[in-house]
Amino acid sequence: MDYRYLEKMTDLEGILQFSILDQPNPESGHTVDDNARALLVALNTEGETRKNLAGLYARFLRETQRTDGVWRNLKVQGDYLPGHDFGDGQGRAFLVCSIAASCDLEEVSGLAREMLEASLPTIPQLVSPRSRAYALLGLIHCTTLFDKEGGFMARTAREFADDLILIYKRCKGRGWYWFEDQITYCNGIFPQALFAYYSFSGDSRARITASDSLDFLNDHLFDEGYLNVVGNRGWWQRGEEIPRYDQQPVDACSMILSNREAYLATGERDYLNIARLAREWFTGKNINKVSLYNQETGGCYDALVPEGVNHNQGAEAILSMLYSCQVIKDLERESTTGRIIIPEQVVVTQEKEPKQEQFAKTPWGCWEVLLDAPDHKVKRITVDPGKRLSYQKHFKRQEHWYVVSGQALVTLEGKELALSLGESVDIPREAAHRVANPGDSPLVFIETQTGSYFGEDDIVRLEDDYGRS
Repeated sequence: MDYRYLEKMTDLEGILQFSILDQPNPESGHTVDDNARALLVALNTEGETRKNLAGLYARFLRETQRTDGVWRNLKVQGDYLPGHDFGDGQGRAFLVCSIAASCDLEEVSGLAREMLEASLPTIPQLVSPRSRAYALLGLIHCTTLFDKEGGFMARTAREFADDLILIYKRCKGRGWYWFEDQITYCNGIFPQALFAYYSFSGDSRARITASDSLDFLNDHLFDEGYLNVVGNRGWWQRGEEIPRYDQQPVDACSMILSNREAYLATGERDYLNIARLAREWFTGKNINKVSLYNQETGGCYDALVPEGVNHNQGAEAILSMLYSCQVIKDLERESTTGRIIIPEQVVVTQEKEPKQEQFAKTPWGCWEVLLDAPDHKVKRITVDPGKRLSYQKHFKRQEHWYVVSGQALVTLEGKELALSLGESVDIPREAAHRVANPGDSPLVFIETQTGSYFGEDDIVRLEDDYGRS
């Protein structure tokens, strides 16, 4: 891997922010954002380069942290400029320190732990969704290192995950499965953080939210057969066309990281293939069919623009390209065995969905799987007299119910419908629904599911008679 330009952009303090063409621009100063990314890249290099660069970037991060734990983001010619200490940088620095704290370089791990200890009181104060998503990843890493005060980090991680799930539910709608009314930069961080939380906690809500939002991104950003990240010229506003320029390397890297996390959390090989395809954005599989890698300098161009590329080659671009290459290289190594280890140390084979139970007793009766195919599932469901299922919805499937025997009282989006032998009803995707047995004999009906996923964790209970909502 080519680290020439990384070293060229690095001076005695850390990595510089911008360049003019392929020449580092000292007047642009140094940022916590870039030096945090640089620390991640450095930790994935080897030998003396790894030790020297990782130590340099870690020392810069430690120097920029105030006594109250907040990082001062921008340093120009020896002075810290006010107004740049925004939430994303705080969350990203916290995340990188949580990774560096477990590395084998004594100086780096020691500095990272010091920074984590200092920043912990500030983390719950983060308010922007992106900063919380970055910090959520960091909190998950930290729980394996140290968790004090009765599980402070695990509790805060749960709070941040709940917050992301809530804002997603409030904002999403038909044709728009996202957390905000516009899609801007580093968008993969949202599903990435929730997939990681699902791996950590087993929270099915996090998995459903992560998969729905990432699938939405993937469907739209790879619709031409290659990655088209959201351009910076206007962002993607709800109900409008996706701006295609300026596409930046940091956004391509974010899509790689998100699909990587999805692959590690679910074992679904489609995510691995999408991550590989996103990596090719850097080498010419993009809207302009040009490579962003400059072979002469080892640098990476700052953006795809209508005329071709932005010929400046700043820190964010080269770090995004290098880290993307490192991540894909690690993924290729892991995927050669055909198996992956998710964070709970559970082995997952490369299946489209985890193996599901074929029969289950429930508080209201029982169900049995009659047919389990890749694109549909058929169940025989029995509801005891006087019992009813939870009022629920699904995000990955729609259902068709056919009554075999007994009486059914179906509630669909607040309206009631009585069904008897031979009658049926369709349950659309995301429609709130339940079925009750008002009769004196068992209700039996056949449920046919169609969609993209049929696991029992694709259930969101809105109301439940048995305390499961």
